[in-house]
Amino acid sequence: MRALILVPVLVGLCACADKKAPAAAPAGAAASQPSSRPTTKSPLVPEAVESRPLNDRDYIKDPESFPKRAGATRVFLQQDNVNNTRDPAAIPGTQEVVVVAKVGPALGLWRLHINGEKPAELVLSEPVFDKSKKVSADNRRDWYIGAPTVHPDGEHVLFEGSAIKQRARWGNVIGLGNIKTNKVQAIVVDGVKTARNPDVHPDGKTVVVASCNQLRTFTLDAMKGATVQSTELFGVNPVADDVRICAIHRPRYSPDGSFIVFEVVGKYLDDETKKKYNVPEAEQSNDALIEPWIVDADGTNARRLVSDAAYESVSGRLQAGGTKDPDVSPDNEWVVIAHGWSLVMVTKDGTRAETLTAHHVTAGGVTFQEFDPVFTDDGRYVVAASRVLSTEEKPRRAPAGLVVVDLQALNLARTPAAKDPE
Repeated sequence: MRALILVPVLVGLCACADKKAPAAAPAGAAASQPSSRPTTKSPLVPEAVESRPLNDRDYIKDPESFPKRAGATRVFLQQDNVNNTRDPAAIPGTQEVVVVAKVGPALGLWRLHINGEKPAELVLSEPVFDKSKKVSADNRRDWYIGAPTVHPDGEHVLFEGSAIKQRARWGNVIGLGNIKTNKVQAIVVDGVKTARNPDVHPDGKTVVVASCNQLRTFTLDAMKGATVQSTELFGVNPVADDVRICAIHRPRYSPDGSFIVFEVVGKYLDDETKKKYNVPEAEQSNDALIEPWIVDADGTNARRLVSDAAYESVSGRLQAGGTKDPDVSPDNEWVVIAHGWSLVMVTKDGTRAETLTAHHVTAGGVTFQEFDPVFTDDGRYVVAASRVLSTEEKPRRAPAGLVVVDLQALNLARTPAAKDPE
């Protein structure tokens, strides 16, 4: 019988480091020396790292006592006081990603090679509000860096710039950053209340955003801030006209630009829409019916992505937090998704699914939680946000980091076609 554990809010690891810990050192700075304070040994922590608090800069890899998973390696920012990591995005032409991280009090984008050999480099900082200037889309207190995507030029990045508070004034602002100059500008999507989770078409000009219950597109004429007009590409009928309960999230183009994957909160659809798209009935009250959908790039042929048979092959549809965060493989044939706390890959026709990493609790009390997966540009790896929670009373066991899954190391019936080395 399948356990029905649904929709908990993501809870981060206990941040047991000193609240006055210094901010992360600039890229290239020498690593801090091991602390002279007494070390409390733990079977889950390397001897060189204290049990409480951990020194994130010295935490390079998990200890041998952590459970091993085929093809999966966790890598870390190696910066002081890493509070959170999420939303990795692949940099074209490299085996590097940018990842959103909060290091101390600072939120920003960090660049990291998937081999994890060097500390992450801060490449884009959250814009600072200037009290001496007028409040505007560019100059405001409520910047937020979410769901970034790297432009095909490998230099610019677009991200959700709206505030965490959904009723904030600038909920229709997209951030346009440059990871070489650390400059951020605002793109205001005119005429809509929300514009979130941007992604760029392979043409480098067309941008798709989630606008509550619609997918909308606009044209990026130049790499500069602007007010833009958008066009509805696809929409659903919600149960209520309220931006606090949006049904559509996180659109991502296929690498050939022919289709878009996105996630839908089925709970927020009206009965007519549920019937039209064959949305299942909730299995219990807190089943939000969060699932990946797929639509052609012209807005036609929308449907739920994962078939019932594919769900059953990966422990069923009903998972904690739903099934979300889709991304398309470079060969356009596979979609990787977060399935609860596990990572799963499904064919674009939705008929077959393969588990990449399964979350599980070991006898030592360790649970892996992994989400926000993306394919690397060469198609060989999947990179996702990763953290470890302990079921024991002792709070923190490892810094937040990334998991890198080598698809060629897994015993899968089929895998995405990797690009030939240049």
